Order: sequence, then C-alpha cells, then structure tokens
Amino acid sequence: ELRQDLSSQKDKLKCIMDGVQDLYAEIPAGISRRLQEAQRSLQREEEKLVEKSNLLRRLDSQVAELGSGLEIVKVLLEQRSPTVNEAQNAIKLVWDELDAWHSRLMLLDSEVQDLAEEHPDQAHLLMDQLNRPLQLYQNAAHMTEQRTAFLSKVPACLQEFEDIMHGAACWLDEAQSWLSDPCSFPTARGLQNHANSLQLVLDDSERIRQTLQAFRPVLDEISAVCDISTHEERVNQKDQQVQKMQRKILQPLEQILPAVGVVETLEAELKTMEQNVPKIRAILSSVDDTHITLMEHLQNRQVIVANVQSMQRTLEEIERCKGELHLPQGAEESLLVFSRARLLLQPLDELQQLTHQQAALL
Repeated sequence: ELRQDLSSQKDKLKCIMDGVQDLYAEIPAGISRRLQEAQRSLQREEEKLVEKSNLLRRLDSQVAELGSGLEIVKVLLEQRSPTVNEAQNAIKLVWDELDAWHSRLMLLDSEVQDLAEEHPDQAHLLMDQLNRPLQLYQNAAHMTEQRTAFLSKVPACLQEFEDIMHGAACWLDEAQSWLSDPCSFPTARGLQNHANSLQLVLDDSERIRQTLQAFRPVLDEISAVCDISTHEERVNQKDQQVQKMQRKILQPLEQILPAVGVVETLEAELKTMEQNVPKIRAILSSVDDTHITLMEHLQNRQVIVANVQSMQRTLEEIERCKGELHLPQGAEESLLVFSRARLLLQPLDELQQLTHQQAALL
C-alpha cells in the first residue's frame, strides 16, 4: 500500500513537472526549487521504503531458516530409534539442536526489538513474523521435555519387565516340579493336599498371565520411541508357555479331585471293617456261652458268616475301584487303602473258616 501511494505521488509530481515545462520556456527559480524539494522528499521516502522492504525480507529469511531448523528438530523427535540407548542419545542431540536454535531465536528477537524501535509503525508486523518460530520452538521444547521424562522412566520399566519374565520362568519351573514329582499319596488327605497345591499353582498362573497382559500397554508406549519387538515377542512366548503349563496342570487336577471323595469313602469302609475283625474274633473266642441256647449259637455263627462275606465283597469292590479312579500314573499304588484291603483278606478268610468250624461242631 505504501509502495502504491509513493508511486502515485511520483506520477503526480511528473505530471506537474511536465505541465510546468509546457507553461514556461524557463522554469522560474522558486517553482524549480519547490519541485526539486518534492523530488528529494519522494526519493527519501522511496529509500526508506526500500530499506524497510530489505529489512522485512531479511527477517523473513531468518524466520524461514529458524522454522525449517525447528521442523527438523520435530522430525527428529518423531523418529523411532533401534534401541533405548540410541533413543537416549538421540534426545541429547535434540537438546543440543534446541539450544542452538534457542540462541539464534534470542538473537533474532533482540534484532526485532531494535528494528521495532527504529520503525515503530512496523513493530506489530515484525513481532508477528517472530511468533511462528517462537511457537515452533516452544512446541519442540515441550515435546522434548516429555520425551526426556518418558525415556528416564524406560530403564525402570524394562527392569520391571525382566522381573515379570523372571517370575513367570520361576513359576514354570515350580509347576514342572509339581508335575515331575513321583505321585505318592498314601491317603485321601494326601490326594486332597496335592489337589490344593495344584490349584494354588494354577491360581498363580492366572495372576502371572494378568501381569503379562497388563504390561503390554507399557511396551506399546515404549515401542513408539524405540524398537522393542523382541520384548513383545518374549511376552507372547511366555504367555503361551504359561497357557501350555496350565493345561498340563489341569489334567491331573481333574483326575484327582473326583477321586478324593471316592477314596475317603473307601477308607471309611475299610476302617470300619478293620475295627470289626477283632470284635468278631473276640466273639468267636468267647467261652462264656452257657446262657444261650444251641439255636442261638447257630444263628450267631450264621450272622457272623454273613458279615464276613459282606466284608469280603466290599474288599472286592475296593479292588475294582482301584482301576476306575483314573489317577495319575503310579498314584493308585501309593494309596494305602488298597494294600490295607489286601491285608484284610486273610483275616476274613480265617474268621470265615473258624465260624464254619464252630457251626459244624454245634
């Protein structure tokens, strides 16, 4: 607009000078002096305008250079490093770049302040020119501060990751030891205790899997800064290993749990029979039988024979149950209820023979 006004004034002055030359063969000194003053005035304004234009162009160039440099810094911030160490080194370089551009920005700001004092009418325009690189710097500095703060937490996060991996590995070893130990359960209580232990191990596995899954978002955040694909793969592998071990634990657990109740019942029946054997033997050995009749003697022996035969059938059922429990390999042999049942066969046979002998003598 100023350039147009100046051009318009020059055109007007030229028209005036042309008109004066047409009027006078020799221009009067007073008029000539005034025309020359007008020319010099317009020339001075033109020089000022050119100077302002040059200043603004130079400022534009410096602002553009600053903007380009800060855009490069922003690109550096958005880049993904191969490792955490390289990401930390990269952020140091970014800070160095920012410091350098900040120094240049301060110099430019000082220069703009000086120019604004020399050209108050241009102060607003000059400050507007400076605002863009200033905003870019502030944004880049904010991003760099956030990235620096985040990177400072990454080593602790990765240490936590290693602790989680170690915990999962320890659980896998412990779970395998439970599965590898010989299956020796003398009683139903031993079976129940083993089932409880397996259940605790299984419960721990869920906690471990939840911990692994909960750490995935942390790895996602870190992956935006550097490549941690190996860590992500380790999480996947460990989670799969835990799932596989869970299935291995469930198999014996599902075998043992229903067997506990069966074995408890067998143990209770066997205990009753073991208690009855000496009672029957005592009855058969008793010599104080004068107060009962011969018929009562015979009936008592028949009852005893029936009881002994019932117990023998129960022992046969106990032996059949052994193959129907479907316990882990070797577990049936360790249960004392079956060996105790076999030991009871001979005393029952002896009682049966003794009872028949006494009945035959009556």
